[in-house]
Amino acid sequence: MLLLTRHGETDWNRTDRWQGSTGPPLNDRGRQQAERLASSLHAVDAIYSSDTTRARETASIVASHLGLSVVEDTRLREVNFGEWEGLTRAQIVERYPGALDRWSSGEGGDAPPGGEADTVMAARVLEALRVIADAHEGQCVVVVTSGGPIRAVQAHIAGIEQKVARRHFPRVDNCAVVEVLFRDGDIAVPGR
Repeated sequence: MLLLTRHGETDWNRTDRWQGSTGPPLNDRGRQQAERLASSLHAVDAIYSSDTTRARETASIVASHLGLSVVEDTRLREVNFGEWEGLTRAQIVERYPGALDRWSSGEGGDAPPGGEADTVMAARVLEALRVIADAHEGQCVVVVTSGGPIRAVQAHIAGIEQKVARRHFPRVDNCAVVEVLFRDGDIAVPGR
C-alpha cells in the first residue's frame, strides 16, 4: 500500500502563493502537522519524498519518528508552474489576463508560461509510483509529495484527463493521506 501524503504547510501556502517545484521550507504549523502525521503512522516499511524542500522536511520529520531514512525521487515533484511560481492568484490574474482561467479549464494550453504540463507531471509521478510499488510489494510505503501529484493519481484512478483534473478534485489538505494500492501494475483505491 502507498500512503500518498501532501507536505506540511509553508508560508506560501498560508499566503496562497503558487509554489510548484520551488518554494520555502515548512513553517511552524507545517512542522506541527508533520509531527501529528508521524504520530499517526504505524508499520511503515519505507518513506519516499519529492526533492522539494517542503516535502523533504515533512518526510524527514516522519522518518525520524519511525526510525527510517528518506529516499528522494525527483519524479515525485509538484508540477512546475513556470512564471507563476511565487505569485498569488490575484497577481497571476493581473499579470496574465485570462490565462489562469483558460489553463484551469483545460482550454488554454497544457502549461503555464515557462512551466510544465500536468500531463507530463502525471506521467513522471505515475512512473515513480509504479517503480516504488514494485520495489516494495506487500509493504506499506509513505510517499511525501504535493497536491498536484496526488490529484494526478486521483484523476488516473477515475479515468479523468489530467489537463482538467483541477476541476474535479478539491485541494488535498497539508499532511492529508490518500491510500492507494497497485494491482496488476496499475493504481487502485483500497476496497475497489
